[in-house]
This record gives sequence, structure tokens and C-alpha cells, in this order.
Amino acid sequence: MHSSRGWFTAAAVVLVLVVSACSYLPQSRGRGSRVAPASGALLGTYTEPSRQDRAGQQTAVLGVESSMDRKLNLVHWFYPWGSTFPTWREPWAQSGGRVNMVSWAPPPSVNDVNSGAYDHLIDLRARGMKAFGKPILLRWFAEMDSSTRRRQAVSPAAFIAAWRHIYNRFNAAGATNVEFVWCPDAWAFDTGAGAQWYPGDDYVQWTCADGYNWAPKKPGSAWWSFERTFHNFYKWASSRSKPIIIGEVGAVEDPKHSGRKAQWIRDIALTVRQWPRVKALVWFDATAGTRSDPGLTYDWRVDSSPSAQAAWKEIGWWKIFHPYG
Repeated sequence: MHSSRGWFTAAAVVLVLVVSACSYLPQSRGRGSRVAPASGALLGTYTEPSRQDRAGQQTAVLGVESSMDRKLNLVHWFYPWGSTFPTWREPWAQSGGRVNMVSWAPPPSVNDVNSGAYDHLIDLRARGMKAFGKPILLRWFAEMDSSTRRRQAVSPAAFIAAWRHIYNRFNAAGATNVEFVWCPDAWAFDTGAGAQWYPGDDYVQWTCADGYNWAPKKPGSAWWSFERTFHNFYKWASSRSKPIIIGEVGAVEDPKHSGRKAQWIRDIALTVRQWPRVKALVWFDATAGTRSDPGLTYDWRVDSSPSAQAAWKEIGWWKIFHPYG
């Protein structure tokens, strides 16, 4: 949802895929999650800070927790491809008893990952994550299926090769505390296109999807419930052996129906209670535009209205979102 080099020749692409074939051989089979709870689901947010400095980002997390009268189980951070991480954010969140999820953006083209051009950078990130020492979720190249990211993803085959290449380099560096989160758009499972991007069970610790209720802000959109938004993804993901995380989720207010967003939020808890394979859910607590809708800004924040904020606080106290008691 958030906001190159030229294409290789056909011969070069074939050569890259042949050279990177070794990355198709998993170096660690069957590694499961150390984070997924046995029952219930982790509840988290990405909360947009009013200031981008350390104090502003910490205040954003503490503010949403204060409004809920509870701690978040999980905090979500975003990093560009060339950024250094972990930073102060991960140990700070961990020290407060929260799990970290890091979303790492892709490079201009996954072909550059497959060629080995970024091996040094990948190894630096792997060593940094290993040094962090605690279980941490890594969501690389989310929404790779999106038309706005097709240039970077190139193709399912090229994306899968790059994913496996990164996964194997992290394992080779000993960064086995990192749990890889594979996260396309939920709607890709409505069209049947989502599964073609899957790197395989040996290279993934969590299956994930992002999904939003765009109505009535987005022209021509229909009001979809949380259950409708993620139904086909959940059906597919339940057939895998992995815990499921809702990586980004949000809804906007309906000016014609007061309290409709609040009910949408309450329905999340009702649905997750019926979907035991969902082990984490992360709300996108921010305002944002999209590349496909220039000029429109969507208010996904949990406090976009008093009723929405009350509903978010309410579901935060449901037993389903208290996996540790």
C-alpha cells in the first residue's frame, strides 16, 4: 500500500536464475516460529508519529497504548531498502515486552538481488539482526503482487529467487532469530494470483496479507467487512503449516453512517475468534495516500472518531488478543 535500473536481457535473466539456483536449496528446513502464541493472537500497530525523531516515534507507540490502557504485543517499523537496521527502535520496543516486526522495502529491481549486487548489504542486515539476539519478524517486499510494484518484483519467478537468496544469506549468517513474513495483498487471493508468489514452506515462517476497507472514500468501492476482505486469503493460508499474520489492516469512516467504522473494528475480534490460525494482527494506524489514487488521503487511524477509538480499546481487552494471559 505504501509508497531502476533497466531490464536485463533475456539471456542475462536466464543466467541469473541458473547462477542463483543454489538459493533454491533451503539451508534450514522446518524452522518454526518462536513468537506465535499457542492460542490467541498478538495485537499490534504501526502508529504514525507526529514527529520523526526518537521522542516522536516513542510517543506515538506509548500514546496508542495509553489510549487502550494496555501494552501492544507487537510494534511495526518500516525501513527503506538501503537503511540500516536494527536501530534504537527494536531494543526499545523489546525492552517494553513487545515483539518487533520490521518491514524492509525492496530494491529498484529484484534482478539486482539475484545477481549478487546487494550481497554485502544483505549480509550487513543479517549480522545486525543476529546481534539483536531476540526473535524478530522480517517482512521483506510486502505487496509484491501489486501493479504499482511490478517493476521492482519483475515476475513471480524472479521474486521467489530473490526471496530465497536473502533467506539463505540470513541463515548462513546465523540470523535464525529472524522469522520471515511473506505478505502479498489479500485481494490477490480473490483473483487467484497470490499463491504464485509464494517462496515455499521451507523459506517462510509466517504467511501474511494486507487488506483495507476502502469504502466509501475510494470511488466505486464497496463496503467490505474484515471477514470478506481476508476470507480467501485465510482459506488458502490455513492449508499451509504456518502461523498467519494480518500485516496491515484498516478502515475509513463512513460520513453517512456514524459508528460504521467502530463496528468494523469490533467485527475483527469476532472473526479472529473464529479463525484460530491467525496468530497476529497489526492495524495501520496512520493517514496515507496511494499511488493508484493520487490526491486522495485515507484516514486509517484508530482514533479517527471517538467511536472508532472506543471500539479499538474494547477489542484490545478481548481474551483473543491477550495470548499471554
